[in-house]
Amino acid sequence: MKYLADFKRQIEDGYGRHAYLNNLVFAVHTVPDPASTFPQGNGPTGARIGEGEAPPESYKVSTRAVTPYDIGFRIEVHDWAKAPGTVHLGTLMELIATRLAENEVLVLAEGLTKAAGKHFQATNALRLSKVDLRNAIQWIGGNGFQPNRVLVSPDLEAQLMLKDEIIEKWHFPNTMADWGNHHSGKIDGLDLFWNFSLKGRAIVYESFNVSFAKTDFKVAFDDVKAPAELIIQCLCSCAPLDERSVAVITV
Repeated sequence: MKYLADFKRQIEDGYGRHAYLNNLVFAVHTVPDPASTFPQGNGPTGARIGEGEAPPESYKVSTRAVTPYDIGFRIEVHDWAKAPGTVHLGTLMELIATRLAENEVLVLAEGLTKAAGKHFQATNALRLSKVDLRNAIQWIGGNGFQPNRVLVSPDLEAQLMLKDEIIEKWHFPNTMADWGNHHSGKIDGLDLFWNFSLKGRAIVYESFNVSFAKTDFKVAFDDVKAPAELIIQCLCSCAPLDERSVAVITV
């Protein structure tokens, strides 16, 4: 049906306005089929200086099985599918695009949580503090990695804001404004982003150590001749190369 191509274009345009995944990971790979295997590394990291020291062991790279998730959904189309040109669907397509952008960050958050090398419990059962973040930063740094991102739930972000622990992004050059509304600023050298999917978690990690794979968006009707549902589909998966570059704090 000719309208599907227009629907897909509108969704992709909206996605371009709302997506912020590129600011959270090293690379987003568009793949023809769902990616279920990622590289997995383990071994010595960081600089080593010492005359007469034995060379470090080799860094080992193997593979990790991952589960692709469909971030799309189905929408009941009812009567408007019979004459879509008579109904303004721009708002609907923008909402779909927003939800897709949110859902792919959910895949990132769950992938990092599942593969995190360390899980911390917050020192205070009611709030996240800089002490908790520094514990995670020090643990990751001790493994030879350089954490530069933290993903938090909105309530934890609000706590940090109220205590003036975040240097808000308006203090930085205008280029940082392009990182989207989910980017709050910096805390202890980490760029802080918030997402509703975290639910009382903070994920500290090195973004250069994370890869993300996704298929192209597919837009289709369940039945072209008599459509009842509009089906949006996009399969995503992610994993860190080395688990020691990720730590999760639970509050």
